Amino acid sequence: MAVNIEQIGLREGEFFRVLRWKRNVDKAELLRTDGSFSPLSGKGSIWHLHDEIELTLVLDGHGTRFVGNQISRFAAPSVVMLGPNLPHSWQFNGHSSGLCIQLSAPRIAAALPPGERRQLGRLSERSAKGIALSGDSLRRATTRFHEIVACTGVSRMGAVLQLIGDISSSRKSAITELSTARFDACRLAPGYESIQRAILLILTRFREPLTLEDVLAEARMSKATFSRRFVTYTGKTYTGFLNEVRIGYACQKLAETTKPISEIAFASNFNNLAHFNRMFRRYRGISPSEYRSQLV
Repeated sequence: MAVNIEQIGLREGEFFRVLRWKRNVDKAELLRTDGSFSPLSGKGSIWHLHDEIELTLVLDGHGTRFVGNQISRFAAPSVVMLGPNLPHSWQFNGHSSGLCIQLSAPRIAAALPPGERRQLGRLSERSAKGIALSGDSLRRATTRFHEIVACTGVSRMGAVLQLIGDISSSRKSAITELSTARFDACRLAPGYESIQRAILLILTRFREPLTLEDVLAEARMSKATFSRRFVTYTGKTYTGFLNEVRIGYACQKLAETTKPISEIAFASNFNNLAHFNRMFRRYRGISPSEYRSQLV
């Protein structure tokens, strides 16, 4: 298993591109300057990353979203913004449709005056772990997406900048951070591919008894090298990262089901309820029962 590095391939002078999909996220279409669409192979359903910032509007469908070290359920309408080199994938349950904008922050920043450049920089920093919009921010962003598709030429660029401005000015209460770890270290640095293989293994097998030896074998690294580089790339130890993923899954089940907490703990691969309660409080600041009661 490996992360797929997508080459967006913006042409010289291009700042962004706009995609849409109608039924299958892997069968996208590229919006051309004249307003028409042309077929383009997508990578949405596979674990991938790219240098560009990505904004995605899901218009129809529901499924599971993988962003960094976070796994969560989602349903349309949904708008997320993902920072550069943040690994992600979308697993839809059935048909779906949506729009996606992939933009080069350095290119856009170079064309902006200092004030707007700083605003874009703050937004890029904010999206390093991925963010999801809600409330009025979600509704405004949805409107902007449709305006972008309707525009042509320079007007489309203006609409994209308005979308960026809208998200930048969103209230903190309307933004949910997705991943708890950053992944924007240079992917050309030593060991990057190995760490990505390890992360993908964790995300696909976290509900199983997963040992460090399993992960080391996937990464093909020594324990000392892996431990050092894993912290460098994710900002977390292997154990901390794995616990974050498992606790995140438990939160999802606490919110979506009425299953007993003990059953959810075991499904998240915590075989000791007391240990699960301790870990939950460490990572969420409250007990599982308090977390569930806050959702009512």
